Amino acid sequence: MRSSLPGTVLAVGVLTLAGPLPLDAQITRDPPPMIQPPAVRPGPAWVKALAVVPMRLDIQWAPVLGAGWYQLYRSSTLDGGEKLLDTKAETTADQDVAQGYYWHFDDLPERSGSVAFSYRVMALFVGTDGSKTSSLSSPVATVKAMQPLAPPKFKYRVAVSQLMGRLRVTFDWGSVPLATGYHIFQIPRTGVPPLPIPDEIITQTSRTIDGVMPGQGGTVCVTSVYEGFLKDDTVRSCQLVILSK
Repeated sequence: MRSSLPGTVLAVGVLTLAGPLPLDAQITRDPPPMIQPPAVRPGPAWVKALAVVPMRLDIQWAPVLGAGWYQLYRSSTLDGGEKLLDTKAETTADQDVAQGYYWHFDDLPERSGSVAFSYRVMALFVGTDGSKTSSLSSPVATVKAMQPLAPPKFKYRVAVSQLMGRLRVTFDWGSVPLATGYHIFQIPRTGVPPLPIPDEIITQTSRTIDGVMPGQGGTVCVTSVYEGFLKDDTVRSCQLVILSK
């Protein structure tokens, strides 16, 4: 553009204005925080289940560094699913420090012979506030329980007692492998006076009762006992004894 004044030139600059900036371009935001799930620690590296004698299974598992407790779970058809079998402290005496494992003796219920039992272990970690956090599960160990055996060749014989008018009855049976004793007991019969035989566990394979009166009787049974007290009275040998008058 030229001025109306002679010899004078005016320079005019043109300013171009951009439009308004978007709001998100004007504000700098920090990225949203990452929410980390709580760290889940591994459980025992291994679990073993051993059938050593009938009516008992021996469970062993590896220790976990820093664990305060261990939870042992068992499942079988007899249990109707999985159940918490035991909770052991890290300081329990049920451990072999030299060999590096914990152990549990699982005394089985009746009718457990030849049943498969499964076991797993979870470690518990105790926080500074007393809270407990579970580890991942150990591998599952499955084993079939040994079948208890009824004493073979169970029989009885009757002799005359030294007591006047009384009888002596002797019961005999064969030995059973791994058995430490035998449970002898009587199942009464309706309308029949019972035999004078106590319910007891003995180590012999013979039992004599004296002073039996004619007319007494009952069903006498014997079962195998393991480790001094483990037994399944449903696996038994029995004799019906009724002494005539």
